[in-house]
Amino acid sequence: MSSCNRMYSISTSKNCTEIEKAILPAMQRNAFEYLNPPIQNIGYKGIIKTASEIKKWFQDKYTATVFCTLAMLMEKGGTGGALFRNLYRDFIKESFEILGIKELENIYSDFCVVAEQWTKVASLFFKAGESGEARYINEASDILQELALLEKEAMIKIINLVK
Repeated sequence: MSSCNRMYSISTSKNCTEIEKAILPAMQRNAFEYLNPPIQNIGYKGIIKTASEIKKWFQDKYTATVFCTLAMLMEKGGTGGALFRNLYRDFIKESFEILGIKELENIYSDFCVVAEQWTKVASLFFKAGESGEARYINEASDILQELALLEKEAMIKIINLVK
């Protein structure tokens, strides 16, 4: 059985917004939502929460399978981790190429670092899962704290962009 919302068809209309006019407002709305999540489990606030929670997960609910699976999802599936950040990084680069807003090039550089660090977190999760050693989770937690701040700062830069 399938959900009604599992497949979408995209078609054009005669009233399409020009991409040059749509990119910046869309990016800014996305950044605003990221900075003002309705619950504490998403956005940079969710990353901060996760940084402390993973230590508890590792102690209380640890299984190798769980952390190895989380690592795989962060890299190859889902919307969290490096997979999403790589997509967003590339979107920012394309947006810079279309709009020519110099600050977007700097934000692109910020997201290059962010994506690399998320890959490192996934790698640490995998190592923790394979080895059972908490030191990998502790290192991942530290990186997640830094990532929350990096992402928050990048999103603030996006909100403050002016064409």
